[in-house]
Amino acid sequence: MGDSTQNSEYVYTDSLFYMDHAAAKLLLTFYKQIGKLCCEIDAYGDFLQALGPGATADYVKNVENVSKEESCLAEIREKIFRLLKGLPLNVILLNNSKFYHVGTTHEYLFHFTSDKKLRWEMGLLPTVFSICPRSAEDLEKSACIIHSILSPTSCVAPGSLAEYSRLGSEVSVGTNSIVSGCCIDTKAHVPPNTFITTLSMRIDGELMYASIVFGIDDNLKKNVTKLSDVHLLHYFGVSLGECLELWGLGLSDQLFSSHKSALGLWTVRIFPVCPARSDSVEMSLRILNSLKNRSPFQLGGLKLLSVEEMLCYKDIEDMLKFRQQLYEEITLRKLKQKSDLQKL
Repeated sequence: MGDSTQNSEYVYTDSLFYMDHAAAKLLLTFYKQIGKLCCEIDAYGDFLQALGPGATADYVKNVENVSKEESCLAEIREKIFRLLKGLPLNVILLNNSKFYHVGTTHEYLFHFTSDKKLRWEMGLLPTVFSICPRSAEDLEKSACIIHSILSPTSCVAPGSLAEYSRLGSEVSVGTNSIVSGCCIDTKAHVPPNTFITTLSMRIDGELMYASIVFGIDDNLKKNVTKLSDVHLLHYFGVSLGECLELWGLGLSDQLFSSHKSALGLWTVRIFPVCPARSDSVEMSLRILNSLKNRSPFQLGGLKLLSVEEMLCYKDIEDMLKFRQQLYEEITLRKLKQKSDLQKL
């Protein structure tokens, strides 16, 4: 927006929105009426579209930014539009404010391990509600440990972050890496510039696990439309075609979970399904070791999923249960530490 009185411009961007109790009750009643959502509804993309006097339903069939289009999506969007249409939309312009974007792996690591200004403004700490040895630091950045239990012999390098995880003896995390929701109970090394997270999944009624692992510079949005172009995709800097050869996986349509128009890292089936959380991390790290050493590691014969499929199978309740277990153990150990200090 331009300022007619000054030669300067201001950019206003949305960062969050609030709704009142009346709007919340409308949505709650709607949810109870339909019983169960059959598709993903986006707060920004669906709720806000219906607000204000100029709202139209033109967006209902626009699926440009929809990760998975369900057959009922347009119908649900239409109903939500009718439900919310007419509600007022009020915008608060926050002049002289700051906006911190934490939406990528690089931004996440920078703001929580290196950006001293944000940490000072927000009162952020390098270690939050965790049991761990002293966090590693250098002159520019520190490690960030959130809601985790680390063995005294484990190590998280400066510039890396561990959250909602359990790291056992002789586990090391290289710099510029993110470890989330993982249980690593054997000697292991997470390479630098790595993102790894474990998902609980419910497959045919059975609880299983798989660990997503990518390089923080990998382009998960890049797609090709022909199998012959798969070599243009890169995983940890290595051509995906070369990766598949190392892992003994033949190139075919069945290797991808999505339509031929979306062949990419998001849809390629390379992540092993395991019966235990710790096993899934170990398997994913062995995949990385095969790339580092350019040594074969056979994935053929294993049940493999893509990230797209893993998100469809995810079991949120079990993932929260793991966090709760960490919470309870951290609480007990902190109480014991406090009690031991009082005895001195």
